[in-house]
Amino acid sequence: MSLPRFFYPSPLIADEVVELPREIANHAGRSLRLRDGDRIVLFSGWGGEFEAELFFDNGIAKARIETFYASNRLPHGNIGIAQALPSGDKMDWIIEKNSELGVTAIHPIKAERSILQLSGNRLQKRLQRWQAIANSSAEQCGRNLPLKVTDLSSLKQFLAQHHYDLLLVCHHENGTKLSDFLNHYRRSIKTDSLPTICLLIGPEGGWSDNELDLFAGYVNDHPTKLQRVIWGDRVFRTETAGLALASACLAILDWN
Repeated sequence: MSLPRFFYPSPLIADEVVELPREIANHAGRSLRLRDGDRIVLFSGWGGEFEAELFFDNGIAKARIETFYASNRLPHGNIGIAQALPSGDKMDWIIEKNSELGVTAIHPIKAERSILQLSGNRLQKRLQRWQAIANSSAEQCGRNLPLKVTDLSSLKQFLAQHHYDLLLVCHHENGTKLSDFLNHYRRSIKTDSLPTICLLIGPEGGWSDNELDLFAGYVNDHPTKLQRVIWGDRVFRTETAGLALASACLAILDWN
């Protein structure tokens, strides 16, 4: 049986004793009914994990840090998703499930057709919530490098600032079949050089004409950096597209 896992938001060192934050203490003591001497796992998001012994000192939950294990349980490739803001709480589900899959980052995009509009304090609270969901998902699925939720940006800002080797734009018209493109791309790259890929997923109404023009202009300046792709004859919902395409990338490129 696997040990209970907790995200600890500060660096950890073997042989030290740390006081556990209230959220971890409540979850461990009240929800999981853990007691003195129980074994737990702590990870801080810097890579690897520590096995530790839980104990309570005058009602304060603490952990004695012990053995370090370097495994991160992630795919070898680096796949991110630039996700146009979806309506409601769909982003919660998108982050949780793509975290389980092994996606490294979610880049929220303020698209022209995004129904959800966020700014100021409301935006900051939502970003904090999304990162907390990613951290919690990492606890559950076993990864030790939580998915990173970046700041909200426009599509133009993202195209100018990203650091990926390849952008794949999910669009239901005039695109190359994803499997055909990836199989060709796999044969064309060096076997010892794994590219970093970002999937660009539009909102419920799809990418606008202005945004499609941005993609076209980007291709003119970076002809090998961006490709429009489709998935057969079907049109995915925005909350499904990234998960499906990321799964396909991992399977076709054999990064698992």
